Amino acid sequence: MLTTLSTLLRTRVKTPEAAKAAKDISLRRKPVYQGDLDDIEMYFMATVKEIKKGIGSHYAEQEAMSKKVAEKMFTELTKGQDVQHPTITAEQLTDAMLDSVSGMKGATPEALEQLRSGLLGILQSAAEQENAHEADE
Repeated sequence: MLTTLSTLLRTRVKTPEAAKAAKDISLRRKPVYQGDLDDIEMYFMATVKEIKKGIGSHYAEQEAMSKKVAEKMFTELTKGQDVQHPTITAEQLTDAMLDSVSGMKGATPEALEQLRSGLLGILQSAAEQENAHEADE
């Protein structure tokens, strides 16, 4: 329609204003599918925004839950101790971590034992490195 209107202005009306109007009309033309592409882009971006909103809200909940679990573990591990200088062994920390995940789906006794040996190895290795570092100083 815009092409027809532009052509009519150029061929039938021979004024500079008509030529300028024909050029303006030609510049406003879009491919037939451009409206569909614009709609798709708009809906896609709206979906992405909704997904981002959903991810952000879950992250805050998970962070709050993790903080509560960590505080509960610390309270249980330091019960009856000097909170400023508690003595927590790698085994105690590993057991506390396993207690927090033992109710999860898929937490079979075999999986928990594998997790326990892995965590215990990491914590003992970190403690040995810390002790070696303190000995060097």
